[in-house]
Amino acid sequence: EAILKLLDQEDMTAAKRAHWEYGFKMQQANYDKSSQMTLHHSKLEVAMEYYHEKAIYFPYSLDFRGRAYPMTPVFNHLGSDDTRCLLEFAEKKPLGKRGYRWLKIHLANLMGYDKESFDARLRYIENNMSKVIDSAEKPLIGEMWWLDADDPWQALGIMLEIADIEKS
Repeated sequence: EAILKLLDQEDMTAAKRAHWEYGFKMQQANYDKSSQMTLHHSKLEVAMEYYHEKAIYFPYSLDFRGRAYPMTPVFNHLGSDDTRCLLEFAEKKPLGKRGYRWLKIHLANLMGYDKESFDARLRYIENNMSKVIDSAEKPLIGEMWWLDADDPWQALGIMLEIADIEKS
């Protein structure tokens, strides 16, 4: 009660307002997380449904300009990071030297190192190859370098591919 006497009416009003705003923001954050979890669960359900298929195809629609858009709203290659990392090409083809180089450059881009020259990006990944291999071999208990990426799930997928290439 002594504290209440020290605060004037304006301070009390401001404190109540700040408390209400904080509560509202927390409630909104919980709603957002719940919504994201539901959407992520839907994506995983679709991915698991098609997991054993040899190939999947997406129907497209064209807009008046001739741009193609996938008609499947939840699961497609234009989706967010957590969707794109679940997709692989049905027909595997060898990358070759140049393809492997571009795979490393793409990883550098995902790691936020996208403003440098292509050769600098290539060196960046080669200098951090131990982190790439560690992330691929121990994604949840190692250094977890993949979590530093702008799109972490795609980065982890590429790190797994690079580790496979390095082993062979």
